[in-house]
Amino acid sequence: MDQDTTTLRERLDVLRDMGALRDMGALRRMRRGMTLMEIMIVIAIILLLMGALTFGLAGIFGDAQRSTAELSITRINEKVKIYQVKKKKLPDSITELYAGEAEPKDPWGNPFKMKKGGKGGYDIVSMGADGKEGGSGGDADVKLSELE
Repeated sequence: MDQDTTTLRERLDVLRDMGALRDMGALRRMRRGMTLMEIMIVIAIILLLMGALTFGLAGIFGDAQRSTAELSITRINEKVKIYQVKKKKLPDSITELYAGEAEPKDPWGNPFKMKKGGKGGYDIVSMGADGKEGGSGGDADVKLSELE
């Protein structure tokens, strides 16, 4: 055991002479781990990265909701066409179109509206994220007449 200790001390002396170890305190500090300040800096960097990523993903999520609404409106439109061929008339509302079935909701949880007018005599509308007519950006309405 004594020979191992001597060998280790000799090796450390050689490293110190080479300038690899300026002082033994550096070696002890390296073994101790990270300081509180270092941990706080790492956490701050992680939080900044998460914030930037969240901001970027929010826009993608909004685009996905709008695309889902457009797809749903297209499916409802196909159902209106089938209804029109079978009944020889347009349905008065989405409720009449989906009689006995669950009415579809837009990605924001609002019911779709069917309005008279537009191309083909009707328009299918999702009121957007705010659930109100009109709006801009993420709150803008999604309409069948704008898709065609």
